[in-house]
Amino acid sequence: GQDRFDYVSDRLCQDLGLQAADLLRDPRLAFDSYQPQDLERLLAATAQALATDGHLIFEGRLKSEASNPRWLRLESVLTRQDNGDQIWDGVQSDITERMQNQSEIASQRESLANIVWGTGVGTWEWHVPTGQTRFNARWAELIGYTLDELAPISIATWMQHAHPDDLAASGTALQQHFAGECDHYECECRMRHKLGHWIWVLDRGKLVSRS
Repeated sequence: GQDRFDYVSDRLCQDLGLQAADLLRDPRLAFDSYQPQDLERLLAATAQALATDGHLIFEGRLKSEASNPRWLRLESVLTRQDNGDQIWDGVQSDITERMQNQSEIASQRESLANIVWGTGVGTWEWHVPTGQTRFNARWAELIGYTLDELAPISIATWMQHAHPDDLAASGTALQQHFAGECDHYECECRMRHKLGHWIWVLDRGKLVSRS
């Protein structure tokens, strides 16, 4: 009916900003080190681990330096004793730098999404060996469709809607770029709209990786 720490490392105490003697006396101090909303998640994750396989993985922020919080990752495994005791053995690591990097990447992606939305351009990604292609919703709108109407999508989707007379020019421009003769692919071509008429588009792309 009681919770306690039998052992805490110096590094764990350092990360939490607490003394080992205090943690051994009152284990609740470790939980109280987390921001309230993350503490709720930690308690829920612990309850879930108790109800399932006894494997706990949790990432949360400390209260200290709330404007630029430190992140810790906990991983612990439960062993149930015959007398009813439950023993957790776990490790803790500082993942602040990784979380900051992820936050910066998310911010950059959001900025890029805003730019794409603001300019109203269609975007595409093409995996050349397999033909797998991904368009954004605006690409489909340019020719009067939704992405669902065009599914399944591949490079063939583009070719089916491009004007036959422009495919050769597009292919030549692509090969020149693939061969390194120019630093990007660019072609003005016609696309058939859902209503049957042709629209002119400026198609541009750049090779980002090569196996």
